[in-house]
Amino acid sequence: MSATVHSGALPASTVFVHAEPEAFIVSAVKAAEDGNGWVVRGYNMGGEDITVTLKPLPSFARAARVNLAEDMQSELRPTDGRVTFPV
Repeated sequence: MSATVHSGALPASTVFVHAEPEAFIVSAVKAAEDGNGWVVRGYNMGGEDITVTLKPLPSFARAARVNLAEDMQSELRPTDGRVTFPV
């Protein structure tokens, strides 16, 4: 299937997950092992604690912090489709 530039609800270009601040690096976006949603992995490039904001396209309906085994560590509450948490 192919398409050309046309009008629609989505922007002409975008990112799947926008992360702030720049010190937080998104290292992977993958399907959750249980098939229920997505996992966004990332890390803090700096040595100081930061507060991270993730904004995906489309917006989060629910979110949680998980460990590498994808066991839930804490629930996150999306605000305006984004989540903010300390790292």
